[in-house]
This record gives sequence, C-alpha cells and structure tokens, in this order.
Amino acid sequence: MHSQIVRRIAMFFCPFLLLGLVSNGRATAEGTDFTLTVVNTHQTMSCGELRLESGCFLCKRGDITYRYKADAIEKVTYKGEAIYPYDIPVELTEADLYEKDCDYLVKTLKSPLILENNPDIFILVGTMYEKGICTRRNIQQAYTYYRKAGKPGKKKYADLRRKSG
Repeated sequence: MHSQIVRRIAMFFCPFLLLGLVSNGRATAEGTDFTLTVVNTHQTMSCGELRLESGCFLCKRGDITYRYKADAIEKVTYKGEAIYPYDIPVELTEADLYEKDCDYLVKTLKSPLILENNPDIFILVGTMYEKGICTRRNIQQAYTYYRKAGKPGKKKYADLRRKSG
C-alpha cells in the first residue's frame, strides 16, 4: 500500500520534474555575443580544417570549444539563446574574398541567410562578381547585388553602385 502511494505521488510529479530538467538544461551563453561548441572525434582542429571536414562555416566567429564525442554541432548559442546553427548571421569580410577560400565562400553564400536583406553580404557578392573571385566576372550581376545593398543616405553603397556602372 505504501509503495502504491509513493508510486502515485512520483507519477504525479514526474512530468513537472521532467519539464524542469528540460527547461533548466538548456545551454545558454549569458553575457556573451556568440559561443560555438563543436563535438568531433578527432583532436582539436583549426577552423579551416573544421570547415573542410564538416562544412561548418560559422567557426569564423566567436569561441570554439572542441569535445570528443561525435561529428556534430552540439550547441550554438547567440546572445544567450539556444538556436539552430544556420540562424546565426554569417560574417563574411573582404579578407575572406581575397583569401579566395572558394569552398567557404560558396557554402556561406548558399546559406538561407543570403536571402535576408544584409547590405554587407550583397556588397561582398557584388565584389565577387565584379572582380571574378570564385566565379566568372559578370559586371551586370555585380550591379544587381550592389543595387540590392543600396540604402538611401548611405554614401558607401551609393558609391559602389556608381562604380559598378
């Protein structure tokens, strides 16, 4: 009889306990802008090696912690919120263009984030087309991306649009 009462009480509180474990077990990065934890089976790799092996192009930003469990991204947080890896704004720079790491550039530019209105990304894509970096030179395509980047009152973008023709 006593064990049945204990079992009923446990069954009643079990969902609340599980809910508490799930909600409290969420990884966060309070007070930081970006934390990326990568789980892999190898020894610690450089960012470039990781990009080549896993296609992870987000390792350009923030801190990377390596663990040795499985080939997967375990946790990505942005401003304290646990999110899916590709929901993070991708940071491309002109240095990335001139390093001509074409695999990295193409993977990054094929991400869903390119569809957002990000003027800096559009300018970099325009530069790729204008200078023939990792693609055939195409001034019309460069102009299209420079135009997408244009914002009223932003001299930098207006100059780029004029420059492209």
